[in-house]
Amino acid sequence: MGTKESDAAKKTLKAGIAKTDVTPSESLWLGGYNLRETTSEGVSGPIFIRALIFEGGNERIAFVACDAVMLPDNDEMRRSVGKATGINPDRIFLQNVHNHSSPIIGGKNADSEYSHTYTDRITETVKAALEDLEPVMVGAGTGCSFIAMNRRKMIEEEVSAPTTFDENHHSQNSGKYKTDKPKLIRELPGVFRLGPNADGPID
Repeated sequence: MGTKESDAAKKTLKAGIAKTDVTPSESLWLGGYNLRETTSEGVSGPIFIRALIFEGGNERIAFVACDAVMLPDNDEMRRSVGKATGINPDRIFLQNVHNHSSPIIGGKNADSEYSHTYTDRITETVKAALEDLEPVMVGAGTGCSFIAMNRRKMIEEEVSAPTTFDENHHSQNSGKYKTDKPKLIRELPGVFRLGPNADGPID
């Protein structure tokens, strides 16, 4: 009887979830705002680290999603989280959601408390997800998203116009390369440029 229960336990799939609020209280440089010359001036909404853990038998795998534009050294982070949680670093998947309105981790914010403690906050989230483990069932479904806009618009006819970027990929209308005399750039039909494309894929 004990053996059957043990075998059943090994076959049981468990999952745990957790999220940690990592909204900063300090003024920081934001990712995706390279044309800005100042740090953040306030908070529009909270940002999080989210973790999903699966356990099957003696194996565990962790998926971690961070509200960040990008993450620094992923391998170092995974090793640190793995050492603290006992999960094999090769089974820890760290992802960023490419949030342009969240702080840069490292880089310009390298000396900030936010950057210094970010890996600890990931570890904290993974540990909380481990404590949440419980038996689950797996299902599948399909759906679609309508919350975004495709940002690659095809030029339909040849035009010459001062576009956002010049031939060196420098912005002509903002930042340090801003100019009152933007160059006319010849655009050819079939070329894709930044612009709203209501018929383009978003899902």
